[in-house]
Amino acid sequence: MLARGESDKPCICFDCMRRYGFSLDPTRDDVKKWLYDLFDRYAGMGYGYFKLDFLRATLKAKRFYRNVPRATMMREIVGPIAEAVKGRAELLGCNYTYDGGNDLVQMARAGGDIHATWRETKRNVVALASRFWAGNRLWILDPDFAVCRGPETSKDPDLGRLRCLYVAVDPDDPRQEIVPGRSFDDGLDSILAHEAQV
Repeated sequence: MLARGESDKPCICFDCMRRYGFSLDPTRDDVKKWLYDLFDRYAGMGYGYFKLDFLRATLKAKRFYRNVPRATMMREIVGPIAEAVKGRAELLGCNYTYDGGNDLVQMARAGGDIHATWRETKRNVVALASRFWAGNRLWILDPDFAVCRGPETSKDPDLGRLRCLYVAVDPDDPRQEIVPGRSFDDGLDSILAHEAQV
């Protein structure tokens, strides 16, 4: 049921925070049935919202059971899910390629992941601005959200305990504790008070 690489063996299609994963082959009828049944069951339980993430990762596979144009692959992936939940749940497509059309998902991710860095905030602003025209025309845009609280912008005594700024940080990273009032010294450009006001 897995998409394959050039070797004709299942291939790793995505990695995120040291986690690696395979992708299902959405051109197979048994995969489509499995996806339909899975989401039909969850929608039947009353779930009304599903976030489908890493959708574009499937396109990294080189071989599929059926040869379909890459431009239609998103429809192969999301189609059975949309059919299963139609009228009962809404779908958010993250890494949803827009050639999939606007009839399968009600919401589409429009920027990158959240990070409490000024660099990431500036990058996401460009992504969101370039897709702003599609908001409420094709689907609801999901900008994720901006983290504007860091050591320089919060007096929260639990900020260091929660480690909310450690998204996607290597677990072996020897960083020091985050302490309110102390900036990062690792070059990540954490959001400072004057940047949060922009």
